[in-house]
This record gives sequence, structure tokens and C-alpha cells, in this order.
Amino acid sequence: MWAYQLGEPQGVPQWRRVPVPPVGPGHALVRVTAAGLCHSDLTIMDLPPDRMHLSLPMTLGHECAGTVARVGEGVDPAWHGAPVAVFGPWGCGDCRACRAGEENYCVRSGTLYSSGKNLIRPPGGGVDGALAEYLLVPDVRHLVRADNLAPHVAAPLTDAGATAHHAVKQVIAALDDESVAVVIGLGGLGHLASQVLRALSRTTIVAVDTNRHVVERAQDSGAHYATSDADEAARLVHELTGGEGASAVLDFVCLPGTRDLILAVAGRRARVALVGLGGADLSMGFATVPSGLTATVTRWGSISDLAGIIELVRAGRVEPQVSAVAPALVEQAYAELRNGKVEGRTVVLMSDVAALEEGAAAG
Repeated sequence: MWAYQLGEPQGVPQWRRVPVPPVGPGHALVRVTAAGLCHSDLTIMDLPPDRMHLSLPMTLGHECAGTVARVGEGVDPAWHGAPVAVFGPWGCGDCRACRAGEENYCVRSGTLYSSGKNLIRPPGGGVDGALAEYLLVPDVRHLVRADNLAPHVAAPLTDAGATAHHAVKQVIAALDDESVAVVIGLGGLGHLASQVLRALSRTTIVAVDTNRHVVERAQDSGAHYATSDADEAARLVHELTGGEGASAVLDFVCLPGTRDLILAVAGRRARVALVGLGGADLSMGFATVPSGLTATVTRWGSISDLAGIIELVRAGRVEPQVSAVAPALVEQAYAELRNGKVEGRTVVLMSDVAALEEGAAAG
């Protein structure tokens, strides 16, 4: 089968022919129809040798939609042929977090920077991922049915959608019809989170993004107000709340500038979800943040978050912004993602993999 693999730290990923993985007891082999691209893929590509703790070569990609092609011993045969979305943050299934349905916080799972040898890794983040004709899933509990959803729509829901849904769940208890929620960054995750907020609450949504074109279209993503200027955002929030400040802030960027914006807009008792990969810290302490403020650093979403976002999309209450590309254009698509030229999410249609065969034959 074809797989898009990173062969060495900071190398250039390439399409390669690799064996189809064998199916063991409890496993499911998913024929990939669509695979989403993510900024964390770029983070993996950029890791220097001294920080690369993932086994290479490795197939990239962790957002997967497809059809169950084969199941292992002990798996209900009814899964065979089912259209599915693959839950990405695989856990051990036994720790307290996993038993609570939050495998995204499994104590035995590894991050991109974890160096432990026996950690459980997600697809495309330590084990072979979704940018391939087939993805081996170790347990069917990681599958969510995706009936009546186009694969290119379902794929980004497994990360971008589930993560956005999870972030909203962290703050929603603070929201009512008098509250204001601020969404920082309307990219691949933020444009979904704004819609989830609109679907699940009666809060007023203020969106902030440095991309003026994105701001102009913010109402399509559920926002009531939008701006590209941080000072204007702070003034607007304080006008809307009579000086009380926002009840919730969701930061999908997490750079020093957005940290400062959080402090400028958050009110007392605000709930803050830090989601972005920017790495800026938020110092917490007496008199450094509004009193009563609670901040959560999220990781991905739970299996219930994936099911939740799928239902919202099916119901037409959330509409992902997706651009589809052929496998032969994946390198170009990653370059556009790196250069900030992607709005929403980019998905690779693996049904077009035949073009790779033709290219290999011509070469």
C-alpha cells in the first residue's frame, strides 16, 4: 500500500510502498478514504534529532475517516464495511481517565515530546498514521460510526472537531444568555469552536483573528462580533458586559500576544481553555489574573466529544470548512498550511491514490 512517511528527523516526507499491516485479535483495519492535515504534523516534521522520540520511518496523519475493511478475532463482524471516524488519542483503557471515558488524558499515553519507551502513541504521533491506504486500529472502541457523512467532512472531526467540542465543554458551565465568550483564532479549530458555542449555548461570541479575511467571514463560523485588533476586542467585551469581562475565553493560538488578550478580556470567575500549540504560558497567582479565574490546558477531545461533534454536523448545526486535495498534492498542501494560507482544514482524499501508481510507473 502507499503511505506518506517521515523517514528521518527534519527530513522530507515521501510517499512509499509499504506492507499492509497484519490484523491481530481485537484489531480493525480501516481502508482510509480521507485523512486530515494538522499543524502538529508540521511540529513532528520539524523535531530535531535530540527531541525526536518517535520511531521512524512513520506514516504521518492522525485525522482519519474510512471504511472497516477487516476485523480481527473477537471483534463483532458487524463492524465490517462500516463507515467510521477514528478516535485518535488512544489510551490504555484501564487507568482512571480511560475508565471515565477520557482517553485523551490517559496516564500512559505519550505526547510528541515524551521519551518513555512503553508509552501509548496515537496514529501519526508514534505509530503509523492515516496518510496511507490502510490504518490499523488496535481496538474498535476507537471507532465512531460516520454514517451519512462525507469522508472529507468526517476526517477533520476526529481532531479539529473533537478538540473544539472538548474546549467548549470546559467553559460552557460559565455561560448564560448574559455572558460573553471570546474565541481567539478562527483557524481549523477555532471556526468549529465558535459554531459549537453557538449551537450549545446562548452566549454572545466575540471572535479575534489577525487574518482580516477570516474576520470578515466570522459570522459564518457562528460569531456575533469579530475583529482583528486586540484592543478593539477588549473594548468591545467590556462594552457588552458592562465592564464585567468575558465569562469564557478559548485560545486556539497560545502566543504571548493572545495571553495578553486573555488578561485584557477575562472577567472574574472566567473559565479559560488553552488549546493552541504556541506554548505561551499564563502565570496564575494572586493579583496576576482576575480572581476566580480557572484555566484548563486541553489535549484533543474524548470519544464522547467526537460523537458529539459528529451529531452536530449531521444536524447541520456545525459546518466544517474543508478543502480537499489529491495525495499527489500533499507536500504542497503542507507548505500552504505552514505558510498560513489555509482557512479551515485540508483533507487528503485517498480515493485518488491511483495517481501515485501512475506517477511511479511514469518515473
